[in-house]
Amino acid sequence: MKKIKSILSTVLSVLLIFTLSACNVPKPSNSPRLKHPLFIEYDQAIVKEMKGCFDFLWDNTNIDKDSPGYGLILDNNDDNTGNPRNVRASIASVGFALAGIPIGVEKGWITYNQGYERVMGTLKTMEKLERVNGFWFHFIDWNTGLRSNFETTEASIIDSAIMIFGALIAGQYFGDETSLKAHQLYADINWKWYTAQNPSMNNSLQFRMGYRPNTVGFSGWWNRYSEQLMMYFLAAGAPNSDFRMGKELYDGFSREFYEGYPNKDSKPFYYNSFGKLFIHQYSHAFIDFRDIIDADGVDWFENSVRASKAAYQYAVDKKNETKNLHELSWGLTACSTMLGYSGLIGSEPRAITPNIGHKDYANYQIVKYTVAPSAALGSMPFTPDLSISALTYFQSLSSLNGKYGLFDAYDLDHDWYHNRYIGIDKGITLLMLSNFEDGLIWELSSQLSIVKEAIERLGFTYKTNL
Repeated sequence: MKKIKSILSTVLSVLLIFTLSACNVPKPSNSPRLKHPLFIEYDQAIVKEMKGCFDFLWDNTNIDKDSPGYGLILDNNDDNTGNPRNVRASIASVGFALAGIPIGVEKGWITYNQGYERVMGTLKTMEKLERVNGFWFHFIDWNTGLRSNFETTEASIIDSAIMIFGALIAGQYFGDETSLKAHQLYADINWKWYTAQNPSMNNSLQFRMGYRPNTVGFSGWWNRYSEQLMMYFLAAGAPNSDFRMGKELYDGFSREFYEGYPNKDSKPFYYNSFGKLFIHQYSHAFIDFRDIIDADGVDWFENSVRASKAAYQYAVDKKNETKNLHELSWGLTACSTMLGYSGLIGSEPRAITPNIGHKDYANYQIVKYTVAPSAALGSMPFTPDLSISALTYFQSLSSLNGKYGLFDAYDLDHDWYHNRYIGIDKGITLLMLSNFEDGLIWELSSQLSIVKEAIERLGFTYKTNL
């Protein structure tokens, strides 16, 4: 009986590999994708930054094949001394990097075999790491693969979502065993476990936030529009029906609609807590929202266009108050500052404005105009003209440029440039510049059956069908 079960298991695995591979792209297509005209015009400037982003993610990876941390990527380069010990890796950075590896192959920066080997080895590592109901911990020790900061590091749903979406996209590109491995990792994620009815929001069904098994458990709710749209798609497309969630969950978070910014004639859009621009970008790095709208008629791509334009206008409005913001220097988002990393940095409009009662208010007042290049560059598909102008300006600041392209942030009011790179900022920049170039990541994502199923289950409609 055991022998029969083993044979059946092998047969089923082979069939699954064949099914997944049949719709994959095992090798780059011979017919080139159409490049955006502005990309062609500014290709040197854009490719320079893309290459820097890719190299950061590729070079700052644990490539010791005997290490339990093989494939893990440093959260930032502060601790990268060439022989790092007890340094922190970011699960989200791994997800961005996995999705970015096809870009490196297409550009000729690495070979197809190099990309395949790195993806396959990374997925095998992810299979062995500690997980809670399928969710990975936010930060992992680069060398040991163990949870970093045992008491405080959470099993993170958003970082796991970035990780698994990157794995699925890489699997879609390389096909065969990588696709099977990515889908197996995806099938183990229990999205239902991470949800509950929020009593403070009329008991609407919502994702929980930040599970810490050794301390407080869940730390909050994904109760308003933020970067989490990808989580609803992954939950709706989950291959395990016991873990799958549907439209009720997507309908559960609040949408705050802002009208009249920057002026009464401006088009309204859904905005977020602190006006951080990355919130309008992360899900769009992995999902092509250009041709779909939800059941309520919300066009999330157009929403990000409007939010990006509002962020630009905010910079123009503030140019007489600070050296940091003007027509060429715009885009505020969570980033490094001269006083440390801040999640409060953002532009109007915002649902929550930092006030004197906030513990980080004093520091925020000093660094609130700190600019992160990833903000404007992450909006390249939404505001190409404005983002390209920002890119060329950023590249003209010699102190802002280093080995891996643009550094994380700068503050001209205090003559401060941060000689640092952060994995997720280089990751979002790489993917969005690639999507702007020719839609490579969007193309791979759109071929995934889980995305097609999620679009249907969440009630989205293709604009061509309207």
